[in-house]
Amino acid sequence: MLLGADLELGGPSGGWQAVLAHPTRPEKKATIFKVPHHGSPGADEPRVWSEMLMHEPYALMTAYTAGRRALPAKADQERLLARTPNVYLVSPG
Repeated sequence: MLLGADLELGGPSGGWQAVLAHPTRPEKKATIFKVPHHGSPGADEPRVWSEMLMHEPYALMTAYTAGRRALPAKADQERLLARTPNVYLVSPG
């Protein structure tokens, strides 16, 4: 299982870029992914899907409804469903 926590894209020294570049990151690919930041695009790094996850992993995320814009937005849902058919919202928000 890969827990996305609050990681965002980041630059070379932070976020997903730092994780992907780290020499000691696990080589084994995960079958379950806790999608960070409620599926928002600022935390969705395509290389994570290709380098750290098995093909069509289970992608789990929580909803966010406390702000002006609810997440995941329809576009976020569609983007994630294009990566895997196994996307699940695990909280109603």
